[in-house]
Amino acid sequence: MTNITYVFSGNRKNRYYQKKFEAREFFYGLNLFDNENINLEIIEPISSNFPPKIIFKYLDKIFQKIFNLPVYMNVFISIQNIKILLKTDKLILVNETTYCSLAPLLLIIKLFKRIDVYVFVMGLYSKKLRFPVLKKIHFLLIKLFNTSVKKLMFLGEGELKKAIKIHKSNKNKFLLFPFSIDTEFWNDLQHDKKDNEIQSRDTILFVGNDGNRDADLFLKIVENLKDLNFTAITNIDNLLNSKLPNLSVIKGSYGSSNLSDTELKQYYLNSKLVILPLKESSQPSGQSVTLQALSCGRQVMISDTEGFWDRSSFKNNINIYFVKENNYKSWSKKIIQVLSDEKSLKTTQKLGQELVFNLYTLENFKIRLFEIIELDKNIIK
Repeated sequence: MTNITYVFSGNRKNRYYQKKFEAREFFYGLNLFDNENINLEIIEPISSNFPPKIIFKYLDKIFQKIFNLPVYMNVFISIQNIKILLKTDKLILVNETTYCSLAPLLLIIKLFKRIDVYVFVMGLYSKKLRFPVLKKIHFLLIKLFNTSVKKLMFLGEGELKKAIKIHKSNKNKFLLFPFSIDTEFWNDLQHDKKDNEIQSRDTILFVGNDGNRDADLFLKIVENLKDLNFTAITNIDNLLNSKLPNLSVIKGSYGSSNLSDTELKQYYLNSKLVILPLKESSQPSGQSVTLQALSCGRQVMISDTEGFWDRSSFKNNINIYFVKENNYKSWSKKIIQVLSDEKSLKTTQKLGQELVFNLYTLENFKIRLFEIIELDKNIIK
């Protein structure tokens, strides 16, 4: 029996056990295990009366405020979770928050028990430091945490290259692991083909909430293109509070009760174009939205940042649109240019969808994951 434990930041455990989900990509392979020789456990933040909780809260603040590391030991470390970890053979941490929160404990457990630890990375090496003078200590702590890990799986090649420059001695633990989506869910196969013409769609769509979305730039684009209709699906305050007449804003994020995956898919299908103005970062921002939109047969226009995840597969004006000069005038010009050439837009949509169907499926994700964590391929569902 192999004991595999997943650690999420929240909003997965109940959804998984109660099967209250539609698209499957944000379970990071959890739902791909189906074998009597696998025992699955899930750890999420919990409230507990664990005695050291007050000390953990104090230490968390030091890590967060001074060293800019997302450490939340006080909600992850409990007697219950320690017991789970002590039985675990393979531990999968889905982001840098879960990783940094458990890394101090894993360094101690490592002295008594072997656990193969795997981390999905998106942003760990891309933090904007509050105190740049502490940069060396910031990365020294990450390097210390890395001693507890077997593999760090980077979702974007930009951040992977940055990590290798910073921690060359850890590069044997680093690998590129492209994020994939549930293409069986995100597609346009059931969409009424008579509504498939670009001119029949009524809006340009913006989706997302993370700090690398450039909401101010998006608003300038909307204001400049007064004759076009825009829709934003987000929780970003200045978008929710916008009064621009050609912008409709829907409050929503992954896993919230505001918007289901089916409803989000319908917004993709009703859009002429999906746009993602981003701030410059080595983090692969906009990755899931881009793949979902392309899988639905809708083209994406995105800022050309350092963090774009796969430059070998995505080509400007062929299967995606990059905006290199990241200002509202360049964005506006390119949007008008793209929408005025429907034939070209249809071609790039088709090629973008084919790319996702070929490279970014859960089937590919599953095979890659099982290879990395060294499980028998016969266990694959």
